Amino acid sequence: MEYSPNPSNILLEDNQQLRVIYAVNAALTLLEEEGLSVEKMLPRILQLTIESLTASIGSIIIFNPESLKVEYSWVVNPDFPGVHSTDKLQAVIDDGLAGWAVRQRETVIVDNCLTDPRWLIRSDFRPTQEILSAISAPIIARQQVIGTITVIKAGEAQFGQIDAFALTAITEKAAYAIENARAQEAESRYLSLFQDSVDPIILTNLQGQIIEANQRAFELFEYDREELLQMTIVDLHADDLKFPDPKQLQNHEAYFSTSRIITKTRHKPLYVEVYGKLAKYANNQIFQWIHHDITKQVELEEMRQDLTAMLVHDLQSPLGNVISSLELIKNEIPEGSDDTLVTMLDIATRSSNHLQTLVQSLMDISRLEAGHPISKQEYVDVAELVELVYEIERPNFEKREVNFIREIDPNVPQLFVEEGMIRRVLLNLLDNGLKYSVGTQAIILRIQPALISGMALITVSDQGQGIPEKYHKTVFEKFQRINNSPTSRGLGLGLAFCRLAVEAHGGQIWVDETPGGGASFNFTVPTVPHA
Repeated sequence: MEYSPNPSNILLEDNQQLRVIYAVNAALTLLEEEGLSVEKMLPRILQLTIESLTASIGSIIIFNPESLKVEYSWVVNPDFPGVHSTDKLQAVIDDGLAGWAVRQRETVIVDNCLTDPRWLIRSDFRPTQEILSAISAPIIARQQVIGTITVIKAGEAQFGQIDAFALTAITEKAAYAIENARAQEAESRYLSLFQDSVDPIILTNLQGQIIEANQRAFELFEYDREELLQMTIVDLHADDLKFPDPKQLQNHEAYFSTSRIITKTRHKPLYVEVYGKLAKYANNQIFQWIHHDITKQVELEEMRQDLTAMLVHDLQSPLGNVISSLELIKNEIPEGSDDTLVTMLDIATRSSNHLQTLVQSLMDISRLEAGHPISKQEYVDVAELVELVYEIERPNFEKREVNFIREIDPNVPQLFVEEGMIRRVLLNLLDNGLKYSVGTQAIILRIQPALISGMALITVSDQGQGIPEKYHKTVFEKFQRINNSPTSRGLGLGLAFCRLAVEAHGGQIWVDETPGGGASFNFTVPTVPHA
């Protein structure tokens, strides 16, 4: 029979049973105050339950409320003292009386386990009594069933409503004790990870007031505990940290930013990556801020940028002199001279021009990363631009025996761009396609109106091995290369320049797979001035 506990239906004059309930509640309260783990608490809860209901056999099972997968359990059975496996207890939750109580969310009494179909009779179940009465109740915490307590009484005696009321009261108190133990265990695990972290971690309330920090945070910021707890997270950062709105992080979204932090004694700010997210601490919702010191990486990057700028600046003048000298030599060669000499001179000229393009790209990368606008935009004829680019790359196409196909939509107007910069974008993309192309394959340059008004869509497609999808975004970052071809070469700056140049024009650049194999680089550029 099922039992829905209703105190008004209970004979409250049964003072002995009520005293048992009070005694059990008092004992469970003491268990909670002892701070026992869930695993150590279960045997004590079950033993108290068995004694209070004058039973002989019992089990307490705690499971995941979503999957009903058993997490903790304890069994008392003098007739079968062996190990009760998780699989056997899982079967009880799935098909036994305990599972019935879980699904009905109410206390249930069975007068005779041997004849009631809700009782799961296992192959190893060998009762010493002919009649066994059982009672099972769900453990409900925060409206979720998290476990069950089941006890068995042997012989003629059976469980009644007073027992059901008592067991329900026990499970209510047990649910509270178990949830508190779980919370304490989780908090203990968190604090252990919190203190052992090599990165500084700061906890704040939702207004940004600091409420806790780990030892690494005290070391980095150079404040003692009392000083730090008087500050807010914003006090520790320069003006570039924007405190996130808690409402925007309700779905466990993470906040990420790079920032400069202010320490107590250092005159120079430190650079950090900041990861912020909502978390639970002492049953309160808080912000957790993880700081990762990247000062050395930033300093190395600044040194690299300074070195690059110096090298580029120092290369410009002598490289210009080399190109000018090659042009003068070419003009001085008399007609009918040895073709080998002319060929060698052409190779030297092309190589010098290629090096000059690389130097200009490096200069543009530094300039665009610093936020400087492009210098001069003008209207550029599409056909003339394509022809100029192809003439520069023609020797490379002929050398690799790769076909060049141009598809220009007649409805495309002139481009409104910085001609030299977009020309180098096209050269980079064509050169990139040639690296992965072989004879009989083709590279297609397609230009058409974009879906966005006032923009043109330019696509450079090859028939090579393509680019794996996981690299579709990172391929446009500096010094990023895909080492999946023995013929690939370069520093990984060409596509980074393309991205910066296109974005400086207000366009977008991305890569897709070419139908039939290969990669298609797409970008948009304006055809009219942007307001």
